[in-house]
Order: sequence, then structure tokens, then C-alpha cells
Amino acid sequence: MRGEGRRRFGAVPAKGGRWDVLIRADGWASALLAAAIALASVSSFRTPPPHGPRGLIWVPPLANAGLFVALVAVLLWRDRHGFARAVSAVAAALFAVVGVFFVRGGPPSRVLIIYWIPALLAIAAAVVLQRSKRLARAEVRRRR
Repeated sequence: MRGEGRRRFGAVPAKGGRWDVLIRADGWASALLAAAIALASVSSFRTPPPHGPRGLIWVPPLANAGLFVALVAVLLWRDRHGFARAVSAVAAALFAVVGVFFVRGGPPSRVLIIYWIPALLAIAAAVVLQRSKRLARAEVRRRR
């Protein structure tokens, strides 16, 4: 019953080549996303600056939830990272937009830590995942 092409649920992929690249990238992307989540979580415990639209106070927690979903997607889907890259990019854009609105009213250090650094970390995670995908494809082509 167990053919050569069948995979068991939860089976660890074979070491070497493509999977080494993807596993290493998953580790880096997970660390970057976790750092972005930790820094962006500070916005939940601080009051927003007095100016700007009041609806913007909900954007960072929602973007943070999106980053958590992207982190879970990175950990669960070893081969396909398109969803995680897209969610990370959207969350980074949301953090950047909110940072632009709040940069005038709040202390610059707070805006930097809560909005800009998580945006950069989320983009860095998306870039790491994209680069690993290209390197894995190149490794498969090289082995053919």
C-alpha cells in the first residue's frame, strides 16, 4: 500500500537541497514575524495620539492578527508561501499608513517602535520567503 510517491501525514521531508533552503527561510521568516508581532503588540497597551481618525486605533491590532495568521501559515505550509507573503505585505502597508497618520502627534520613538519597525520586519519576512522560493526553484533545476 505504501508506494514510493505516497507521503504520510506529518512526515518530515527528506533533507537536502530544496528543503534545506525552505526550512532555513521558514526559521528566519518566523523570527522576523514574531519580532514584528511583539513590537506591534505595544499599540494595544497605549492610547493613540489625540489627532487623526479614531478608526485607525483598530488597524494595528488587526494587522497584528494578520501577521499571526501569516506566521502560522509559514509554519504549516512548508512549500507554499504566497499567502504568508501577501498577508505580510498588506500588514506592513497598514502599519506604514497608520505610522504616517500618527507621526505628527505622538513621540517619534513610539511611532518608530510600534509602527515603522514592525512594517520593516514584515516586509523583510516577505522578502526572505520570496528569496527562498527562488533559491529552492534554482536548486531543483540544478539537480535535474
